[in-house]
Amino acid sequence: MKTKRGIYTDILESTYPFTVGEITFYFSSMWFRSKYMNLYKEEKERFNESANRIYKDKFALDMTLLSLIRLYTLIEKRGFYIVLRGEAVTCPNELAFVLQIETKQKLGS
Repeated sequence: MKTKRGIYTDILESTYPFTVGEITFYFSSMWFRSKYMNLYKEEKERFNESANRIYKDKFALDMTLLSLIRLYTLIEKRGFYIVLRGEAVTCPNELAFVLQIETKQKLGS
């Protein structure tokens, strides 16, 4: 249901999606969607730099998915609904982030 001000009380009904790569985020309001759209690139860069600094840049860590989902949970206060690689996820606890190691040849291709 959508309020007079255009806010969805049930995020699963939202018509405010935003797709980044293989993730589509659904927002309860245009305000939250706009806020996310304005911040996600900067947050992705900041988060990746911070993660790599922890390990003194010994590894080429790509924490993009984690950073995007983390920002979503900070902005969207009325629920959690994303579609990741075609699969709907309604709770952040349903996600598992697994380290993937790629060789130099794969990184360059």
